[in-house]
Amino acid sequence: GTCGKIQQVVMFPVVVLRILGIFLSVLAAYIFSKIATCGYRLQDAHGAVPLSYWRRCLFSPVPYCARSILFFLGYNWIHVYQWQWKDPSRVPETREDWEAPTACCFTPRIRSPVTASNHVSAFDFLVTLAMLDPMFLASEFISHIPLIGPVAVAMQSLFVKRTNTEDRKRVVSNIVQRAKEIHQCKFNKTLLIFPEGTTSTQDNLTWFHNGAFYPGLPVTPVYIRYNFTSFSPAWVSSGPSAGMIFYQAMCQLHNSAEIHILPEYNPRGGERKDTKSFAQNFRKYMASPFELRLTGHSLIDALMLAKHPGYVSRHIHRHMSGSTVQKLLGLRNKSCLRLAQQFHQLDLDQNGTLNQEEFEKAMKTLGIRNANFGPLFQIFDNVGMMLLRMMIMMIV
Repeated sequence: GTCGKIQQVVMFPVVVLRILGIFLSVLAAYIFSKIATCGYRLQDAHGAVPLSYWRRCLFSPVPYCARSILFFLGYNWIHVYQWQWKDPSRVPETREDWEAPTACCFTPRIRSPVTASNHVSAFDFLVTLAMLDPMFLASEFISHIPLIGPVAVAMQSLFVKRTNTEDRKRVVSNIVQRAKEIHQCKFNKTLLIFPEGTTSTQDNLTWFHNGAFYPGLPVTPVYIRYNFTSFSPAWVSSGPSAGMIFYQAMCQLHNSAEIHILPEYNPRGGERKDTKSFAQNFRKYMASPFELRLTGHSLIDALMLAKHPGYVSRHIHRHMSGSTVQKLLGLRNKSCLRLAQQFHQLDLDQNGTLNQEEFEKAMKTLGIRNANFGPLFQIFDNVGMMLLRMMIMMIV
């Protein structure tokens, strides 16, 4: 609004000073990381070669650099809270099953091999690095970003190429191997994974991917919350860009964030072998103290929104999530995006439905040619229109 615009103008000199401070902090982190990884090969970071003691000592100032970046972004205070169960013999299922959180003067060390956190903003990396100092599972392109890449490598992050199926299989193997080595005390840090795979608002948890749960070892939930009145740092497709989020954060006089650390979740019964059940039961456990909304959306929904934000939110996500389409049809991200894009293109009047003529074109596009489309169309619809979900049901 108008007040926000006035604030951005008034705070501009402060923003310039903060940008200078952020640059110097990033540069310091880069220098420490470069020295710590001198002679350390990138493929070592992809594998499971621990940093030697002297390298870890050289890297130790980097979390403080991350904390200074957050300070220049306006995050003067980051509060850490620890939660406990009311009944130690029973896993909590609702808010009433939890004790009131305890504020921590110092961040408690996480001892479980794997840590899973919600993913709200581009600031999550800085918050967790500054307060928890973990290893990360990150997209492969991050290792090539100037200044940031060497820091990610020095943290001994595991990198994954999202578009490469073979690479994803390799990373699963590396996650299992790394978690076992942390469990055996070969590494002194936890492996932090954002199982949502994309950012979303902090009031809900989207679908959890299985990567953090393949090792079958205890996982510690971490919930990140940003306190705000007029500025939300959530990085979502319908919101501002990452650059604008950073700028708006620097325009605030004061920002604050919270890290909530829950007791580690031990897989029960058949969850060690059934990673899907492990992941979704863990998600319910993580959501229970904060009463978060659980949704079926995932990375594919964010990609679909990025392509056609208005159309997807009005006509597709109202009826089904992209992850549901993937499960029903066994499609990969590219194929699912292509299906949504074709439906969007064939919907000539952009009303979210296909009439019989548009439906016939869609079927031929999918390779279904030798069929009597008239009766087939009527089986699924009797008002002369067909929604995407009906078309998906028919394909299944």
